[in-house]
Amino acid sequence: MEENQSMRNGVSVFVACYNQESYIADCLEGILMQETTFPVEILVHDDASEDGSADIIRFYEEKYPDRIKAIYQTENQYTLHNVKVTYTYLAPAATGKYIAICEGDDYWTNPHKLQMQYDALENHPECDMCACGTVTVIADTKEFVKDIKPAEEDCILTAEQVIRGGGGFLGTCSLFMRRGIYTDSLYEFQEILQIDYTRQIRGALRGGVVFLSKNMAAYRIQTEHSLTRRISKDPERMRVFRNKMIRMLECLDKETKGEYSAAIRERIAVEINASRPYIDILDDHKDAFYDRISKVDHPVFLWGNGMRGIACQQFFKREHLELDGVCDKNNRDIGETTEYGFLIVSTNQVLQEAGAIIAANRAICDDLQSKGVRADLINLEEFIPTAK
Repeated sequence: MEENQSMRNGVSVFVACYNQESYIADCLEGILMQETTFPVEILVHDDASEDGSADIIRFYEEKYPDRIKAIYQTENQYTLHNVKVTYTYLAPAATGKYIAICEGDDYWTNPHKLQMQYDALENHPECDMCACGTVTVIADTKEFVKDIKPAEEDCILTAEQVIRGGGGFLGTCSLFMRRGIYTDSLYEFQEILQIDYTRQIRGALRGGVVFLSKNMAAYRIQTEHSLTRRISKDPERMRVFRNKMIRMLECLDKETKGEYSAAIRERIAVEINASRPYIDILDDHKDAFYDRISKVDHPVFLWGNGMRGIACQQFFKREHLELDGVCDKNNRDIGETTEYGFLIVSTNQVLQEAGAIIAANRAICDDLQSKGVRADLINLEEFIPTAK
């Protein structure tokens, strides 16, 4: 790749960072390792990080001044001013023909990712977006959790599939798109919610999304400053978000003149169910859950402290049931108690002592099963089915 090539045919990579000093180097290294026949510019926005993120970004910017351009805020734009930093700061600075996304706590795993996606959109002028297979990993350990892979083979995903799939249908760090997705005027439904999901829908509307099934990106979960995690732990913010999601989908239906009504109605039904408190959904399946847990041997442990895990704790406390401990893969705060009064234990203790393990979701249950865990495994997702 010649450094003086025009960015007119190149790719602009957007990196949004906030308090990700443990991860930002992996993110930048994954972009820098890309082997391409076209120029690549890396545009980084640090939203007034309070850790060492900005120092790490500066180190890379000084080392690769022709490839990395960074914007450093002195006060947090998203939290204090509700500024959408990609649209406000990164998109106006982009000069490439295409735009790729890799948030500061995610990373790419294949040096040919950009080239393969570039070629895919060049070969499919009817499409505006390309995505690839993504692995979900635990933030600090990079331990595999699950694939984000809506198809096993390369294909074109339809707008209906993207709408039905929700925000987790595609890995954000896998997205590659024509620059107009960011630089053209927003559609009305996007004005209601400017999130990954609405961007994926926008990218699918003209001709679908080109999907490359090969895993070439990694999405970290359980990061301390994850916006998704913060919203999920705040019931009121989650309620407001779900209501906006429904309004957005209704607007999408109107804006597309009913072309995708069936898919939109299905997604709205999922969102309505997901907006209910998880403990209420568990109560819908109370008799079946009681029947299942009554047949297990103690000690009984809960594995996972997300929204389903919290609902499970609420249920056990309200019903005065015995739960011998709670754990998750982070293994933090061992020996302390949760807000519902249950002891926090290590995963090793659970594996050694459990007569039964209530897995907070299907991925945890499948992982424990694949490792040959002998304890009786209960998949909580069977009793709290919600949006995927």
